[in-house]
Amino acid sequence: MRDRRGSDDISVIDVDPASPTFNKEVRLISVSGTTPLIIAVTPDTTRAYVTNNTSGDVSVIDTNPASPTFNTEIKLIPLLGVGSGPTGIAIFLDGNRTYVTNQMTNNISVIDTNPASPTFKTMTGVIGLTGMVPNILMITPDGTRLYVPRSESNATHFPFRLMPSFPFLHE
Repeated sequence: MRDRRGSDDISVIDVDPASPTFNKEVRLISVSGTTPLIIAVTPDTTRAYVTNNTSGDVSVIDTNPASPTFNTEIKLIPLLGVGSGPTGIAIFLDGNRTYVTNQMTNNISVIDTNPASPTFKTMTGVIGLTGMVPNILMITPDGTRLYVPRSESNATHFPFRLMPSFPFLHE
């Protein structure tokens, strides 16, 4: 792999113990946005959504190995001037909606991630928050609530681990 320190790329690491490239970086995926921060993968594992903190948008990466665009950015979703400093991201359990915390504008952008929808891969709404700097979020296992910790500053802290169906669970 070439040295791309400081670039806005996503590293792909092979974690299949049966693979000859086990635990090695096997690809770099360039994204159009700047400062990629957090990644969430759809439940069907065909797409990954990446928050780009500095550029204020979300990259969509094709993660379907059967696709001709596998491991490439296939869309850049602008947050339409209402979301600034996107950090956390959580995909609804059915994969049809994605929520993105915007730390600089104290709100959450809602993105349509339903492939059957006419507004697929576009921002469809904003949830306003009062007096907080949101960084992370979590959807409950039953899909009825979205939890967003309150923060006093825009310092980003991530004492969380990634899980397939729940983007953020406390250690």
